[in-house]
Amino acid sequence: MNAAGNLAPGRIAQLCDEVHNGNLAAARALHFELFELNQAIFLDTNPIPLKYMMSRLGLLDTSELRLPLVPLDEPRRKVLDDVLHRAGLLQAHGVAG
Repeated sequence: MNAAGNLAPGRIAQLCDEVHNGNLAAARALHFELFELNQAIFLDTNPIPLKYMMSRLGLLDTSELRLPLVPLDEPRRKVLDDVLHRAGLLQAHGVAG
């Protein structure tokens, strides 16, 4: 299961469709397009980064965690916000349309 599917379900579904249809060059291009987003999910212990990014995109009301997990520090939140921007999922003042 691909955790990035929570952040970019359309692109993950498209990647799967391309593989299913034998369009491996297109699938490979999508894979590399999503690579940084996939890596970012593991910036810290899962699901901390994923929940943060989902909350930033308005997919979760909060990025609240249960102990022993703790919220990300500001530098890591900045890294993830930058990843979301580069992925076209988050604009300077909100979620991309």
